[in-house]
Amino acid sequence: MEDMVSERELRIYADNWAQDIYDKDNDNGRRKSTKREKEIISNIIYGALLAIRTGADKQSAMDTAEFTGNLFLRNANGYLTFYTPIKECDLL
Repeated sequence: MEDMVSERELRIYADNWAQDIYDKDNDNGRRKSTKREKEIISNIIYGALLAIRTGADKQSAMDTAEFTGNLFLRNANGYLTFYTPIKECDLL
């Protein structure tokens, strides 16, 4: 049986990506996340990665994460903040 990546590894990955937000209102595009934003970003990325790990379609998980993120953080660039970290995850 293939070794499955641990939930802890996925959580660490999500937490690392959550340090920054791609903000539509910021001239530089990217800035440090607030505590609230970090929690939202990390949880959405983590949830999508868990879904993929347990057999969900990756494309659907990425799309859902982007849409959900946009609902919670309207100023965020959903593609760069949520979709890209999941797409680039090499743990799965």
